[in-house]
Amino acid sequence: MNRMFIMYQFEIGGVESVFRELGKCCNTPIKLVTVTPRYNKSLIDSLSSNVEYIAHNNIPILRNLFWLFNSKAKILYILLAIIILPIFLRFRVRNVAVINFSDTVSSLLVSILSARKKYRFSWVHCRPKALLNSRTPGLYIRLLSCCRCVICICNDQKNELLALFPALLNTNIEVIYNPVDIDAICRMAQESLPAITRTSYICMVSRLDERSKDFKTAIEAYALLPPLLRESYVLQIIGDGPDEDKVREYITKNNLDGYVILQGRDANPYKWMANASLFLFSSKSEGLGLVILEALACGQMVVATDCPIGPKEILKSGVDCGLLVPVGDANCMRDAIIKVLDPTFIKVQYQENARLRLQEFSHDMFKMKIEYLFKQYD
Repeated sequence: MNRMFIMYQFEIGGVESVFRELGKCCNTPIKLVTVTPRYNKSLIDSLSSNVEYIAHNNIPILRNLFWLFNSKAKILYILLAIIILPIFLRFRVRNVAVINFSDTVSSLLVSILSARKKYRFSWVHCRPKALLNSRTPGLYIRLLSCCRCVICICNDQKNELLALFPALLNTNIEVIYNPVDIDAICRMAQESLPAITRTSYICMVSRLDERSKDFKTAIEAYALLPPLLRESYVLQIIGDGPDEDKVREYITKNNLDGYVILQGRDANPYKWMANASLFLFSSKSEGLGLVILEALACGQMVVATDCPIGPKEILKSGVDCGLLVPVGDANCMRDAIIKVLDPTFIKVQYQENARLRLQEFSHDMFKMKIEYLFKQYD
């Protein structure tokens, strides 16, 4: 079964990264369509050769209306695109699985209007509870129920989705973990670090966004470390985001300038992960926590908050791959950091367990599951 994926846009983000990995895992031709004409050219160019992006300027009617998107009438352009795209796609593709790959009503609506129910699928990437805070949660769930199958990225997500929205109990829901390119991560982890003041450090890689990330607890936990440990290990935070100034102010407020360092975004965060003494993950909520998997692929020991959803499923499903601490508990996080940094702490079993756990997120496993999924519903 050939596949067409619908996304709201294709700019730099976690969902786009997952789609890029998905393209690498699939041997069949894939078409990608976005509701808006926004896309990152370099990211599109990095997609595997089996992926064809159908840009808006290749769709005659939308090409003639493109000026609307760059005007105050942008919303009108999007509304017209929601109507025009399904008409265009129905003539272009038949007997093709149409998969919504964004957590937006508009992309889901385009997917549903573009195919008969037999060929409708939708991926859910966000935490289901976040849907309750969206503008039209009822409409989104009704549209989801019109799909032949809904794909969740972990079991915790599926369970929360069904608990919050019982209307989906009669909908087919499958779980497929996001793929992680372990070989590529290991190769990139070999890159040399830039010159830094101290060689020993604790590492965080995260978007600086306080809506879902809990930097205050992580920084407070670091501040609570014994002075000797703070002198021995700095906290390196890799990433940027809308709350960078707030994080910087909090660092200064706690007299941690020079100890907690904001490195900004790095295209290769894996070199930071691989050379750290510990990887710290501090979130209030997640869709899965892909960065935890990336840290494990770098051979790193992980201390993570037990937030919904993802960290517990990654680190504590069958084998013990890291340490979990309660969300917002700086004292527990401090104790876990001290435990891991103790020279007598033995990491080998955690690392071996992580190696086994990562196979569930490998390209080969993803490819097997996605091919089985579409064969099952063919």
